[in-house]
Amino acid sequence: MVSSRSGLITNLLKNGYSYEQVRQKLGVSKTTINYWFKKMPKKDQERIKKDRIKNWQK
Repeated sequence: MVSSRSGLITNLLKNGYSYEQVRQKLGVSKTTINYWFKKMPKKDQERIKKDRIKNWQK
């Protein structure tokens, strides 16, 4: 299940969704999406981390 979450989140980001929009689309809290993020493969974490920092430091 982790890999399917990883793929879903990665695909949404590739389609132009911001990290916050992905979180809202999945209907989960920041805590939950951060937990999922930590369970993802390292290569996916690095790609998402850049978008996460960009969109959440406001």
